[in-house]
Amino acid sequence: MSEQGFSSKSASRGDIERVQAAALAYAYYIADSNPYIDAILMNRQVDNVHEVRQGTAFGLWRCDMSSPDYPVPTMRKPAWIVFGVIDKKSSLEETEFAKEIIGISKWSDVIPNFKWKKYENQ
Repeated sequence: MSEQGFSSKSASRGDIERVQAAALAYAYYIADSNPYIDAILMNRQVDNVHEVRQGTAFGLWRCDMSSPDYPVPTMRKPAWIVFGVIDKKSSLEETEFAKEIIGISKWSDVIPNFKWKKYENQ
């Protein structure tokens, strides 16, 4: 799966950085639990100034809006933390917040064959 991305900005809800982080976790867990998916590639490490001005922010870092020609990271988003731990058992703790956003009690409720099911809190 290439060039997947989730914006941390919404035209109707403004900054939604925690939603972006939840979406990243959900997408990774789905891909990781599917034996037919070998990789998931994310869109950006750092927001793109031009995209942010148009209302989307796909990066794991906010960018310096005064530097349009070269992406300059300024601040990590919650998605950066999720991205850093997502393939470790500790990711279940780091992504606990996402369940409320998604509206679930366990990842295995919405992801068939959830790879980390044996580590979930029951």
